[in-house]
Order: sequence, then C-alpha cells, then structure tokens
Amino acid sequence: MLNSHKLRDWLFRPKIERKTIVLTQRRIFILPTRQGLVLALLLIVMLLGDINYNLSLGYVLTFLLSSIAILSMLHAFRNLAQLEIRPGRVEAVFCGETALFPLYFNSKISRYQLVLQGSHSISFDLAPGQNSEIIYPMPATKRGWLATGRLTLYTEFPLGLFHAWCYLHFDMRCLIYPKPLADAPLPSGNSPDNLGKHNTTGDDDFAGLRNYVSGDALPRIKNTKLEA
Repeated sequence: MLNSHKLRDWLFRPKIERKTIVLTQRRIFILPTRQGLVLALLLIVMLLGDINYNLSLGYVLTFLLSSIAILSMLHAFRNLAQLEIRPGRVEAVFCGETALFPLYFNSKISRYQLVLQGSHSISFDLAPGQNSEIIYPMPATKRGWLATGRLTLYTEFPLGLFHAWCYLHFDMRCLIYPKPLADAPLPSGNSPDNLGKHNTTGDDDFAGLRNYVSGDALPRIKNTKLEA
C-alpha cells in the first residue's frame, strides 16, 4: 500500500523547473480547512432548521454566510493565481553556514499571507508591480551539493476557511565547501620570521655561476672553454 508521500507524488506528479513559471489554474489546488469544514457543517444544520421551521430570516443568514464562504474560496485562489516565480543564483557557502536560496516573485496585484514551506516555513506579503526577492534559508550541515527539493507555496487568506497551495520544485542547488580550520598552523620553514617560506633555491633555478665544489651534481656542472 502506498504511503502518503508516494501517493501525493503520484497524484501531483512533481516536475523540476528551470525557468520562470506562472501559477495557472492547473497548478493551484484548494481544499477547505478544518475551520471551513466546521462552517460547512454549521450551515447544513442551519439550513435544516430553516426548512423545518420555515424561518425566512434564517434563510437570509444561512445564504449570506454561504456567500461569504464562497467569496473566501475565490479570494484564496486569486491570491495565488497568475503569480510569476523564477529561481535566482545561489552563492556557495562553507559547511556550518546558512545557504540562501533566492526566489523572485512578480505580481500585478497585492498578495497577502503567503507561506513558503519546505523543511521550515517563511511567510511574506507581495506588493503590486514589483519584482520581490524572497530568500529561503537552509542550514548547510554537510559538504557537497544542497538542494531545496520541492517547496510548497500556500495561503489561507482571507478568512482561513480554504487552503490553496501549489508546488515549486526548481533546479536550485548550493555548493557547500568544507569548513576551514581556524588558526591552522603553517608548516615551519628556515626563514627567520618562521612564516613557512623557504629561502633555499631549487636545482632548476638559476642563481649565478660559481667555482666547482666537490660533490656537486653533474647536471649543475657547465663545461666552459678557455681561450688562449
């Protein structure tokens, strides 16, 4: 039997994106929250009471609350619809630091109470007509490549009666370098300041001519012809 994660992956078919995406109707999902289900049950009970007792004002109140709930669902969908999102460039960090994954949101209208959820959640609002940068931080605990994986962007605006969400799976990775050692000792050298700099000259370096000394290597001996 499939678990919840495999079933969700099979249903929503995650896809890795590399360019700008636009949240269309096919990308947005919406379901009632717990508060929305409680309100729906309450409206059903109210409607049954109105029918049983033939309450005119009860009909008005029931249908008024139903209209508000339906408008709340439309506003929750509108809060995500036609939102443009593109990934940014991720800078490499050292192990133990925080990797910053930038996402750029472009919206023509105001957006409220948006939540970006992965290993943790961040909430934000978007102003109209601006290319807003939202940074999603992740701790870099291991060296190598760190990917965000699939993120969930959701909202329950305005009344918390409906949960509208979409999945974001960008090809974003951060290179994690090994953490450098603090105050690591340098190899000792023969220089007076002991900074690890060697003053000796290698065999391949030309330092001038001198007379032959017993024990010199043959490659270092140069034959010269004296003229009479």
